Amino acid sequence: VRVMEPLKDSSHTSVWDMTLPVVTERGLSSESVKLGSIRGRPALIEFMASWCVYCQRMAPMVEELYRKYGDSVLFVSIAGSWRGANESTTADFIRRFHTSWPHLFDRQNNVSQYFNVQSIPTYVFLNSNGEEVQRIEGVVPLERLASELERLR
Repeated sequence: VRVMEPLKDSSHTSVWDMTLPVVTERGLSSESVKLGSIRGRPALIEFMASWCVYCQRMAPMVEELYRKYGDSVLFVSIAGSWRGANESTTADFIRRFHTSWPHLFDRQNNVSQYFNVQSIPTYVFLNSNGEEVQRIEGVVPLERLASELERLR
């Protein structure tokens, strides 16, 4: 699903200085995560939206991979606000698809813009320095994501 919007002026804030709220199955939590905390270990960032049927289709596979690789690779979904998605619809997604890895909500889609996300789902693989080493877009076989996670470990 194509989602790219015109790039807004981010006032030159580093993406690693941005803080996003955590969404749980109960909705918006009082917690937030500074993206800089992702650095220091390999990470898989999934860019998604609650209404995205492809994100929904991939959710069980990502859950399976999280259960297998979550001890060695940080998993985080960054839910965008495209087409009316919000914290409540993201919580519904988490409940419906039983996703247990962390979900953050990007109200302004700034992180998606920083990573130049053109469609969802997009999976960005980061090394422990926070550098992008691979990107996969769309619905893909579990084995494709697993092979990239193996390389990150």
